[in-house]
Amino acid sequence: MAREDEGQEMKILFFTKYSRKGASSRYRTFQYLDYFRQHGVEVYVSPLLGDGYLENLYSGRRASKLYLLKSFSKRVFYIFKARKYDLVVIEKELFPHIPPVFEHLLHSINKNIVTDYDDAIFVNYQNNFLLKSKIPTVIRLSKMVNVGNQYLANYARKFNPNVNIVPTVVDLNKYKAKVSYEIRGDKVIIGWIGTPLTSKRLFEVQAALSELSKKYPIILRCIGTSPNFAMKGIRIENIKWEESKEADNILTFNVGIMPLPDNPYTRGKCGLKLIQYMACGIPSVASPVGANCDIIQDGINSLLAKSSKEWVNKIASLINDPYLSERLGREARRTVADKYSLQAVSPKLLEIYKKAAYSAMGANRDEKGKYVR
Repeated sequence: MAREDEGQEMKILFFTKYSRKGASSRYRTFQYLDYFRQHGVEVYVSPLLGDGYLENLYSGRRASKLYLLKSFSKRVFYIFKARKYDLVVIEKELFPHIPPVFEHLLHSINKNIVTDYDDAIFVNYQNNFLLKSKIPTVIRLSKMVNVGNQYLANYARKFNPNVNIVPTVVDLNKYKAKVSYEIRGDKVIIGWIGTPLTSKRLFEVQAALSELSKKYPIILRCIGTSPNFAMKGIRIENIKWEESKEADNILTFNVGIMPLPDNPYTRGKCGLKLIQYMACGIPSVASPVGANCDIIQDGINSLLAKSSKEWVNKIASLINDPYLSERLGREARRTVADKYSLQAVSPKLLEIYKKAAYSAMGANRDEKGKYVR
């Protein structure tokens, strides 16, 4: 493992699951890199799966065995290079659906490991004899564990006391605030953002949206769904996801929605799409599941809806009352600025990484708060 001499930068190796195109990797790692570099950190990112893999995944195609073999080999190569870094950060696990052999190997090379979870991936392994103890093992091997919400923190603390809640955040500078909350013209835009794989969750509110459509000129504007995504009784507009356009597209919403079923996996979700809506000052309605309950103060910065009747009533209240929409929307943006923005969380995350890296080197703080050996 590299040790920091006076004046030498701290070096961090990130093992992400995806390239920047994957939302979890983009928001949990890539968006922080410029800030880290500006504060004297040398970073290297080793994604397991690249843009091509994601394009195939969202199109329903499988990646070739040759592609997966190359991805596997490259990751193993960088595991052996981990000794050159002061800290290694793993997004979730090194290899999905493989016992923690490589996490043990990495730990033998560099014990300065932080793992990061924004999903309850342990649920996927609970009925698998060979893998059910994998995530607990990875957590135990970690010096620290970062998680996106309280539900994940409660799980991680069963196996490691050094757990930090680091919410998924957005760069507020990329999100303009909504100016007018009056609904003009002959359409009400109910908005959602996600992927073709997660669009199935919209069926949780199909009945409610269908009922609302009988009274209001609703269009369900979906960012990131497949081009042919449809639900009976609802006018749908499918928009291709593009990183450069997602904030502007969200800004067109009158109401943002985040429906989720309540189960052990979804309780680990960290509310990214909800935070994106709120960053634009969009009043939102969400299921009271997982981080949604932490992010939303019901009736203050957005609304929570459990039953179909509640979904109908709460969306209707936003359609009918622009003053309510504005009040909730303005407070929603303030919430993001204070708690769920890159600007608010970047210094805290860098401090976590410094603490993890320097503690192994016997570092202390000087009178200015800087780490010294």
